[in-house]
Amino acid sequence: MHAALTKLSSLGHLALRSALDRAARVAVRGADSPAGEGPLVIVRVDAIGDFVVWLASAEALVARYRPRRVVLIANRLVAELARATGIFDEVVPLDVRAFQKQRGYRFSMLRRVRALGAAIAIQPTYSRAFWMGDALIRATGAPERIGQQGDLNNIRPWQRRLSDRWYTRLVAPVVLSRHEMQRNADFLRALGVASAAPTCARLGPVGARPDALDTGRAYFVVMPGAGSPRRMWPVERFAALARRVAAAQDLRLVICGSLGEKGLAEALARAAGLDDTLVLAGQTSVPQLVETIRGARLTIANDSSAIHIAAAVGAPSLCLLGGGHYARFLPYPETAQNLGPENRPACVHAAMACFNCNWQCSQPHGPQGPFPCVEAITLESATTAALRQLDLRELHS
Repeated sequence: MHAALTKLSSLGHLALRSALDRAARVAVRGADSPAGEGPLVIVRVDAIGDFVVWLASAEALVARYRPRRVVLIANRLVAELARATGIFDEVVPLDVRAFQKQRGYRFSMLRRVRALGAAIAIQPTYSRAFWMGDALIRATGAPERIGQQGDLNNIRPWQRRLSDRWYTRLVAPVVLSRHEMQRNADFLRALGVASAAPTCARLGPVGARPDALDTGRAYFVVMPGAGSPRRMWPVERFAALARRVAAAQDLRLVICGSLGEKGLAEALARAAGLDDTLVLAGQTSVPQLVETIRGARLTIANDSSAIHIAAAVGAPSLCLLGGGHYARFLPYPETAQNLGPENRPACVHAAMACFNCNWQCSQPHGPQGPFPCVEAITLESATTAALRQLDLRELHS
């Protein structure tokens, strides 16, 4: 009985949200544009790291459709950064959580998207999400709607079968296992950008560093957070590594992260026990974080946005890398352009046969703490890699 009620509730939720999305599409009259008019609307609502990885392809994609006006629908977390790049004519920020949870907000955003009057709508994201990117593409009402066939990481088979119909063209993957930069290049070539190649973004100045860093003392950045606590290297090991790095070149420890990671950052500061440690978690905008990482001697983090930002600003970094998405985002491919020894992220991992599980861990593990592939990364291997990266920074300074 309970299973039947749960299924009925799920079907009711599906019907209600579908009706809401349909109502939002028809609520705006006269917004549809002929194929030759109206803007290009790009739907890219990933979080910070994925967005930065995509930025080099974004420039090529926008250039492909110029002089058409280009509107980006972006996760609000990256909206300020997206505007600062100057690539897009307009950036429409989307509160992803509110879009998923609040019916009024979802309805108003879908109406806003429809009112853009898109002539072409493109979602370059490989791992599509039915209620997010696919729903936004559908809402554009554009005569031409392009996306990728993608995988099933964020979407159920029945959802993909349904939302495939919301596109006028779906680009097939070249091979199933490729780095995100390679997938981005494949997508661009399918759209006619023959010269597209895997490329690391290059971010010029997008703002100012926090005033607290203007002391003249050299520093390094540690970001101990990740998308899930199960993907975080133990804070005690971060602290031990921070002490070794600080001692190697008399560097100040700067700890960054989101507001929700402030407690984690403070715990790391206490465990490290270093004088003059600066905790910036929850105190920086994304552009300020970019500039903080640009000025750091080294950035150390889990598989998170900080590593991709460091590569994009030409700074050294070290990633404590688990195996859930191994080689999809990190390490970077050897063929990637705009990468040299000074900004290619160093990755330390403990190889396991179960890599690329999409974080659906098949190994024995407890209900808390990091997954086994993250737990297995040793302090010694991380220290060796960190000191090597510091030497590279000195060499290329």
